[in-house]
Amino acid sequence: MKNQYFLLLLFLLTEANAQNFPPDVKGPFAQKVCNGEQVCFTDMKVSDKNSSDTVRVKWNYGIAKAVFSKKMVGKYEEWSLCWQTSMKDASCTPHFFSITAFDDNDTSLSSTRSFSVIVEPTIDLRGGKYTYGKCGEVTMEPVLGNFIRCSKYGDAWYRWTIDYPSTKMFVAKELKYTFTTPGQHVIKLEGQYGGQCTWDIYDTVDIILLQPDLGRDTQLCSGQSLNIKPTINGTVGKVNYFWNGSTVAGADNFLVQNLTADTKVSLKVTDSLGCTGSDDIVIKHFEKADAAFWLTETTPNNFMFNPKLANYPSYLWNFGDGFTDTNRIAFHTYPLGTYWPSLKVVVNGNCFDTLTRAFVAYPIGIDQTPEHSFSIYPNPSKGTLMLMHGLSSGRLEVAVVDLMGKTMLPLQTIASQANAGIEVQGSAQLPSGVYLVKVSANGIVQTLKWVKE
Repeated sequence: MKNQYFLLLLFLLTEANAQNFPPDVKGPFAQKVCNGEQVCFTDMKVSDKNSSDTVRVKWNYGIAKAVFSKKMVGKYEEWSLCWQTSMKDASCTPHFFSITAFDDNDTSLSSTRSFSVIVEPTIDLRGGKYTYGKCGEVTMEPVLGNFIRCSKYGDAWYRWTIDYPSTKMFVAKELKYTFTTPGQHVIKLEGQYGGQCTWDIYDTVDIILLQPDLGRDTQLCSGQSLNIKPTINGTVGKVNYFWNGSTVAGADNFLVQNLTADTKVSLKVTDSLGCTGSDDIVIKHFEKADAAFWLTETTPNNFMFNPKLANYPSYLWNFGDGFTDTNRIAFHTYPLGTYWPSLKVVVNGNCFDTLTRAFVAYPIGIDQTPEHSFSIYPNPSKGTLMLMHGLSSGRLEVAVVDLMGKTMLPLQTIASQANAGIEVQGSAQLPSGVYLVKVSANGIVQTLKWVKE
C-alpha cells in the first residue's frame, strides 16, 4: 500500500561572469500522493564550469517530520528531502513548499520556485459488517473510521469480491448476496477515495445451508438392495424429501433394488423457511457373480479345478487342506480324505460369489480286497443306479452330485447283503447326464463316476 515517490528536480543553474544572471530553477512543481505514502525531493549544488563561482540550493525546511540529507557525488553535492505522510497529513488543499538557488559570488542573484504536494485522503476501511439472513443470504456493509472527506471527490467507491480470488466482483457500498455452497468463504473489500487512493481488507464468512448428503457413489450387484438414508445439515423445522424429481414429498429414506443398469439417485429437500438443498449419487450396476466350478482328475490323485465362467478379474481357490491358489485354472494333489474345496470370484467391490463343494479323494492303484471295493453296473446305464460291492454285510452311505457339485440325491443309508447289488433310491428319476456317486462303508470312502443315458 505504501509506495515511495521520487521527484527529480532538474535544475538549470547558470552563471555567466559577464552578464551575471541569477540561477534558473526548473523542475516538477506539483505532485499527488496518498496519505501514508512517502514522497522524496532531490536538489543539487553545481560547480560553475567556467569560473570558480558556485551556486547553492536551499529548501524551505518547514515540512513536519521531513528528513533532510546530503552527500557528495563527484564534484556535485546532492541534497534530498523525504517526507513520510500520514493519515493526519491528508487535506483537501495542497501543501506548498519552496526552493531557492543562490549565486555564491552575488547572493542578490537568486531564483525561488514554489511547488505543491496534494496528500489525498485514503478511506479508513476497518472491516466488514455481515448480517445473516435465511437460505445463505448475507448483507455486507463496510465499517469505516474517521477520515478527511473533500467535496470535490464526491462519494467513496467500494468493490466486493466473493470467494477471492474469483472474478465474482460487485461495485456497491452495501451488498446483499446469496451463497449457494456451505462452508467458509473469503471476502475482499476494496475502498477508494480521492481518485487514486485505494485500501483493501480481507475477511471470511461462514455459511450454513440446508444440505443433504447421500454419501459417495457406490455399486450394487444383481439381486442386492441398498437403503439410502441421507444426512441433513443446516435444517430449520420440518424437512420434506423429494426423490428423483418427484413433486410429492416422500420418506426420509429410499430403497434401491432390482437394478439392471447404472442408476442416478437424486434428492431435493426443503425446510420450514423455504430453503432448499440437493444432492445425488450414482449407483453402478454389476451382474451377479457365479462361482460354479468343476474338477477333473488328470492323473491319480491330481485334480484340475476349472471355473464355469472365465471373465472375472479375481479368482481365489481354497482347496480345503490349507492351500490356496489365485489362478483362474488351478491344479492340486490330494491325499486320501474328505475335503471341502471352494472358489470365490469377484466382479467388482462387493459383487462376489463363493461356492463350496464336498469332495472325497481316495487312493487309486492301491490293491484292494473285494470287501473294500465298489463299482457301478452297468455303467453307462439307462435306468436305476446299481452299486456292486464285496461286503459280507453292513451298511453303506450313498450320495449323488452332478459335476458342478450340486446334490442330486441326498445322503441315504442302505443295508448291504453279501454279493448282492444295491439299488440307489431315486436314481431312476434323474435326467441323463454324468454324476459322481459318493460311497462310504466301514471307513472306506470312494467316489465313482456314473453315466446315465
